[in-house]
Amino acid sequence: MRSASRAGLLCGFMMLAATPLSAQQDMREFTAGDGSYSFRYPGTFGIDTEFADGTGDPVGVKASSPENGDVLINFYSRPATGVTEVTQATAQALADQYVKANAVVPSVRYKSHKMTTMLGQPAVDILMEQRGAIKRFVATVLDGREYNFYCVYRADKAGQFAPACDQAVATVALLDPRAPAGSAEPEEANAEEDGDAAATSDGICSLKAFRGKELAVTEAASKAMMKDQSPEAVARVVKAHQEANAIGERITANGNKPIEKDCTDIEAILATLE
Repeated sequence: MRSASRAGLLCGFMMLAATPLSAQQDMREFTAGDGSYSFRYPGTFGIDTEFADGTGDPVGVKASSPENGDVLINFYSRPATGVTEVTQATAQALADQYVKANAVVPSVRYKSHKMTTMLGQPAVDILMEQRGAIKRFVATVLDGREYNFYCVYRADKAGQFAPACDQAVATVALLDPRAPAGSAEPEEANAEEDGDAAATSDGICSLKAFRGKELAVTEAASKAMMKDQSPEAVARVVKAHQEANAIGERITANGNKPIEKDCTDIEAILATLE
């Protein structure tokens, strides 16, 4: 799932700082490559892919940058489990599913949930927070499938980026209900940002690069849990977090001066989640 402190380092995709949605003149339409769904988004956003390194299927859009922090709008679907119809009576149960899926990340805190609409159906808008970043899930169930938007933005920039999430939720449409959501063609290629590699030019792991990879583990774990909540998947995510935390503690004990092995080890952990 990226936190605000990650500051867009993981994607290596530099974007201009977005302006509030009301000021946007250039609205675009994201359409899945398999023709399953579409939604509208501000033109200052680019394409976000399945994995933090820019590979995999595009799953939504982003406006991440050092100035903005992580700003993501992703759309997913899966067979409905647990809650099969969203109503006022089942809203809490659906919110609990998402809270449970994210509980494996100790720093994620549940804030609130409320009823809304999406795809012409009642939906639940669930807010969580992680280290100053809002992690927002808007979920509904339609014809036996659960659909959800995953939006991320800094809490102190909610007024700037929450409207883009609202716009996506309001405009999402299923173009071919037979096709699963989550696959699309990229609209533009990602370019690696200087300083985003796991090591500096002199081959020494930088603290900035390590923190980026560390937080990439958090997002990849969150995405993994949204797709698969089996005991095996949970165990893999928990193990990844434990190992990443151990490396972080090792670096802290070393005066916040990581060595090359620290970056190599955190990349190996990230690979287990992707």
